Order: sequence, then structure tokens, then C-alpha cells
Amino acid sequence: NTLYHIIKADNCTNLLIERCVLRNADADLGAPSSERFGGGLFLYSVSHSTITNTIISNNKVLYQGGFSDGKGGGIYMYVSHFNKIYATLKYNSAGWSGGGIDMENAQSNHMSVILEYNFATNVDAPASSYGGGINMSSSAGNMIQNSYLHNNFANYGGGIFVQNISETRIIN
Repeated sequence: NTLYHIIKADNCTNLLIERCVLRNADADLGAPSSERFGGGLFLYSVSHSTITNTIISNNKVLYQGGFSDGKGGGIYMYVSHFNKIYATLKYNSAGWSGGGIDMENAQSNHMSVILEYNFATNVDAPASSYGGGINMSSSAGNMIQNSYLHNNFANYGGGIFVQNISETRIIN
């Protein structure tokens, strides 16, 4: 059996993930397209939650085309608000966007993360990959603070790629 996500949380409040290692999820082309999001951690409509002292590594989600899959090799957050992420993300990959973290329609989240050797690559359209470390789209009020980004890769935004965002701060 293939493990598509280490943890998948749907419609949750006050989730705590502490001192965990989330690794080796593989949502490859054999996975249903709806499962090719968030290899290590898939957060859908999650709020007021904390991920702390956690390592998320060696997870992958691939892109097949025709559907907006292949997002968030380490973490995928969709319609998730007021969450705190204090984690290390290494060696994660996504076939479209957010090798480390992909955030869509996510508001008022706070991150203090180490992102190393994450990548987003699209084999079908090699010039179309976004946010090797972090991809953030259609989101507002998020903060990335005291973070370290090193050797992440994508065609657009090797470290961070942002689009259609407002009131987001990156502070060190």
C-alpha cells in the first residue's frame, strides 16, 4: 500500500502536532488526483492549530496535468486560518507548487520554519513550477518570521513565491 499523506486533517479546530517526524509519503501518479496534495501534512479547513518541534521530510506529491494537483510536498494548507507552524521541512517535493509548503486561501497563519532542499518541478511543463520552499496564493494576513530558507528550487520563487496575496509579512 502507498501512503499518500502522513497526516490528513479535514475540518478541524485546535489540532496539536508536537515532536513528530512525518516522512516518506508518496502521492505519485498512481494516486488519485484528489490525493496529490500535502505529502507530509494535508490541512483542509483547519483552524487554531499548532505544529511544533516537528520534522517533515522526504515526502512527495506529483502532478499529472489537467487538474490542479501536485501541491505541497511537505504541507498543503487550504482554507486554513489562525494556525502556527514551527517545523523543519527538508527534501520534500511537489510536481506543481510548494515543495515545502503550499498555502491557498489561507489567512492569518504564523510560521517560523527551516526549509532546506525542497523543490517544485513540473515534468510536463518544466518552466511551470512555483515556490520551492513556500508557495502562497490567494491568501491574506500570514506571517513568516525568524525562518531559514536554504537550497530550495522552483522555476519561480526558489525560496518563496507569492501571488494574489495581501497583508502578508516576511520578517527575520
